[in-house]
Amino acid sequence: MVMYRTENDDLGFTHYRYQQTYKGIKVEGAEMLVHARDGHAVRINGGIVTGLSLKISPEISERLALDSALSAVSAGVYRWESPAWEARIKEFKNDPNATYYPQSELVIAQSSGQRDMLPDNYRLAYKFAIYSSVPYGGENIYIDARNGSVLKRVPLIPDISSGTAATLYNGSRTIITEYRSISNDYILNDDTRGDGVHTMRYVSESSNEDVTDLDNDWQSANQRPSASGHWAAEKTYDYFINVHNRNSFDTLGALIQVVANYQWCISVDEFGICDGWLIDNAGWDPSVEELQLGRGGADLASDDLVSLDIVGHEFSHAVDQYSGNLVYTDESGALEESFGDIFGTMVEFYVEGGSGNYQIAEDMWIPDGFLRDMSDPHAGTVGKRQPDTYGTNDPFWCTDPESCEAGDIVHTNSGVQNYWFYLLAEGGTGSNSNGDSYSVVSIGRDTVAAIAYRNLTQYLTSTSDYADAREGSIWAASDLYGSTEVAQVENAWQAVGVGPSLPYDIVLQNETVTADTLIYVAGNTITAGPAYTINSGRVLLLAKNSITLKPGFHAKAGSKFTAYVGPVDIPPPLSAPTGLIIVNAGGELGENPILTWNSVTDAESYNVSRQFASGGWGNIASVSVTLYTDVQAVLNSSSQDLLEYYVTAVNPYDESGPSDTVSAFGSLQKARLGLPATYALHHAYPNPFNPTVTIRYDLPEPANVTLVVYNLLGREVVRLVDGPLGPAYHQVVWRGRDRNGREVPSGLYIARLVARPAGQARLVARPVGKPAFTQSVKMVLLR
Repeated sequence: MVMYRTENDDLGFTHYRYQQTYKGIKVEGAEMLVHARDGHAVRINGGIVTGLSLKISPEISERLALDSALSAVSAGVYRWESPAWEARIKEFKNDPNATYYPQSELVIAQSSGQRDMLPDNYRLAYKFAIYSSVPYGGENIYIDARNGSVLKRVPLIPDISSGTAATLYNGSRTIITEYRSISNDYILNDDTRGDGVHTMRYVSESSNEDVTDLDNDWQSANQRPSASGHWAAEKTYDYFINVHNRNSFDTLGALIQVVANYQWCISVDEFGICDGWLIDNAGWDPSVEELQLGRGGADLASDDLVSLDIVGHEFSHAVDQYSGNLVYTDESGALEESFGDIFGTMVEFYVEGGSGNYQIAEDMWIPDGFLRDMSDPHAGTVGKRQPDTYGTNDPFWCTDPESCEAGDIVHTNSGVQNYWFYLLAEGGTGSNSNGDSYSVVSIGRDTVAAIAYRNLTQYLTSTSDYADAREGSIWAASDLYGSTEVAQVENAWQAVGVGPSLPYDIVLQNETVTADTLIYVAGNTITAGPAYTINSGRVLLLAKNSITLKPGFHAKAGSKFTAYVGPVDIPPPLSAPTGLIIVNAGGELGENPILTWNSVTDAESYNVSRQFASGGWGNIASVSVTLYTDVQAVLNSSSQDLLEYYVTAVNPYDESGPSDTVSAFGSLQKARLGLPATYALHHAYPNPFNPTVTIRYDLPEPANVTLVVYNLLGREVVRLVDGPLGPAYHQVVWRGRDRNGREVPSGLYIARLVARPAGQARLVARPVGKPAFTQSVKMVLLR
């Protein structure tokens, strides 16, 4: 993990952002956020990918990868082909060598549509930022470094897809301008706010021009769009610095560049002359850090897109670029759009007070008089309706971009967080699309906006989804306010179908349970998801108060899943079997030992372990009855070697301690020893545990073995085994202490087994002979 940013806030927190790398290459979307106060970590969130095993040498050249990326984009004119755009990027970066020509970055990334942070979902990829001028746009294109296929495409320039309405009539307003003595006129430069708010008018992609006035009274028709956008940008700056103490979008007072009357060329004729324009739109262009406000007046917008909520919305994209940096696709992109609506609306309320409302582009959008309605996302005509509840039970929830009401997933599914914001701001009761009733008490617009702002800027990562947004907002509410606000934040998420209205103390996420996996988790409350998958495995969850399956949880056919909620304590551990005997210990020589024992209440099976001639214990069988014949051993009264046995009871969530041992003289039939056929690391038991846990593993041949326990930060806690061992069924007991003998706190721990065939050297490049066997198991310590 590489720390790439730290930030201190007004509450005394220091926020550290870490990026995961694999062999020096960035793993996109794998980030950890550590939130500390008074020198101690208070919270950690994010996600990392474990078990990566990738070749980091590309199998295709950068040139071939770029050709594949350009073929995917297939633009009419790229920005590096435009002298005007090339001049702008050099000027903006103050670098004569700056260019729009794509430079590759090797990253490890998921393909389009994948969200589970599983190692098999990641590929080595070339990443190119490709900007075009015709049509206007920008995308990150990911090319698989093995075969040149397009892994995924992520937009770089968020916008309001169909445009938004903006009015030129906010009454008579005072704006700050710059007087130029040489030309004796005024231009729309305000240098009193940070590094300034500078507003120009679009002329062409190669040039913008200052809008001028001789008497500083901006009344003419050609002045109003730019002056209105300038004023709205000033007020947006004021809102963020006065309410959230944020100095411009980058916190450092960055220059806010505004271009009004904007139009995007979307097609050219055979002579290279633009013959198609997009004007009902607005956007934030991160390549030149510029607010671009369309001139409107086409089919959807009756006038220029320079209203308070539009400018505030686009400015919020810039804020996100310098904080959560949400990827503009799927749920993370929907959240980014929603934050734009939230803060665009708050800018409007900040300026207009009671005249503000929860509709977006209500001033001039046609038809219906608005683009989106945060107070009722289902409202409006076809093409603008959004879900107010997470998931497919809502008729407007979108999973297929071709059928989304608003044209894409991000502008459609943003309605879920929009409605969450509205319910917290104004309160509300009802039933959602899942049929669940809800009641949310208002905590006020300013309060919920502060929570949303802290969530976006401190707790979200680039690939955060709705479940992450819920968790981050709860943390933010806890940081800023008290239990009342936290409870209503949770209630509002429950109202829109994301999570319960109860706190939780155990979270399972980004896990896959396979057929040979058993996970047992117990606690007050449990939340499983959002990417928790059961593939025909066995899972038992027990909780006193609640179990919640977050959006994204699913169990495939054939899986065995049990969830239990009840007022009683966690069921007691299994008792050890009693009455173990070898029934034929005094019988005929050469017989196989026959064992029997008393049954144990709630046991589903029994594990039988054996030791021969003090050579070490090993598990030899698992049976469902209380009788076992050891066909690998024979009784021999003349032998000086002992066969010793014990038995443990097992059910889906526990394994008992051992029974008393029994013994008899005998020998093993060498041809039928039944040594392990393969390497294996078995599930720890009991799990959760307190104070001891048993870890069993199998070695089919002599091996050099390490068995190490790590904490969630990847730090070594204790080394349980380190040295050569022979072939056998092995086990070791960990007593919940570190290498210095100190008790470790409650939490999740990882036991990692590495077994190298004996005689195999450790080399820097690669091992000789068989590869090392490596496997890990998770253990939960509950003190």
